[in-house]
Amino acid sequence: MSEAGRGTGLIFLGSGSFAVPLLNALASDCRWSVECVVTRPDARAGRGLARRESPVASAASGLGIEVFKTAGLGAEARLRLGGIHARAAVAADFGLRIPRWVLDLPEKGVVNVHPSLLPRYRGPSPVAWTILNGDRETGVTFMLTDEGWDTGPILAAIPHEVRLDDTSGSLAQRLSSIASLNISSILEDYISGRIKPCPQPVEGTRAPIVPPCDRWLRWNMSAEVLERRVRALQPEPGALALFRGRRIEICRASSTSSEGPPGRISVSRGAVSVFCGRGALELLEVRPESRRTMSGRSFAAGYGHLDGEVMDAPP
Repeated sequence: MSEAGRGTGLIFLGSGSFAVPLLNALASDCRWSVECVVTRPDARAGRGLARRESPVASAASGLGIEVFKTAGLGAEARLRLGGIHARAAVAADFGLRIPRWVLDLPEKGVVNVHPSLLPRYRGPSPVAWTILNGDRETGVTFMLTDEGWDTGPILAAIPHEVRLDDTSGSLAQRLSSIASLNISSILEDYISGRIKPCPQPVEGTRAPIVPPCDRWLRWNMSAEVLERRVRALQPEPGALALFRGRRIEICRASSTSSEGPPGRISVSRGAVSVFCGRGALELLEVRPESRRTMSGRSFAAGYGHLDGEVMDAPP
């Protein structure tokens, strides 16, 4: 505790839902005093495109913590943060590059929480690429932020198993929980000198944002690959198919060993499958354009005469 009886001062930088349990963990621990939360500005979202604040901004407001919303850490941020006394900063799911002056602001720098085992999957979408590539193990890395993309020295790494039915949402939620349970002890050990940062290898793999074109399911690919793509893109942005000229989001699917011409639809006992380059993809849950989410069986019942039809080629 500080001389004033408060916890060690921290700045928290975060935006997305992955970061919320970390903020809650630090705010509820008497060892820390979160002096300010830095987050991205409100953005338009949802069908009505109403402006919504980030999940971290909402959480911080509920905790009574000062919130600074910014689209970039420039002159205004320097004025706002320069007067804050913080021993360290914590960053998670922030979404903005952190410049050198911010890294130098707290005595102990910026501790970043990253949902992969670095140096694997440096970048903004490590969880999606973990599932896309069929990895069976991932984890959470606590590292010191430098001016590169997730290249700073490592403080600790906690492995975690990837489940066969994991989506990006379910896996990120568990990794966030693991991170929130460990952030305080790792941060305390680092500040006290019990943990020494270990440099990362120069070489690593990248995890860029999945491009919009990769949302489309291409039926010449194997069902196993497409099933992973469906899971990797849930809950957002979602995997897409084109049928009768309209988009369908494939929300949940399962790969099977059935064979047939790629793109052709098969309906058997109410179950809807699409043949792929190898195997078939059973559509368990879909959301047709401008419609609600429905089961594959409801889709078959509502659209009629699906058996033998062919999915449209993606754009």
